[in-house]
Amino acid sequence: MQVIGGRRTKAQCIATNIFERMGGNWYLIHHHGSPLMS
Repeated sequence: MQVIGGRRTKAQCIATNIFERMGGNWYLIHHHGSPLMS
């Protein structure tokens, strides 16, 4: 959900997340999101 000009708007997106394990912990090292084209 996005808020544009004080109004709520539904929006869909597709996302890519890349995680890397370092020292036994997982870290999000890259995120990319794009609007979903219909």
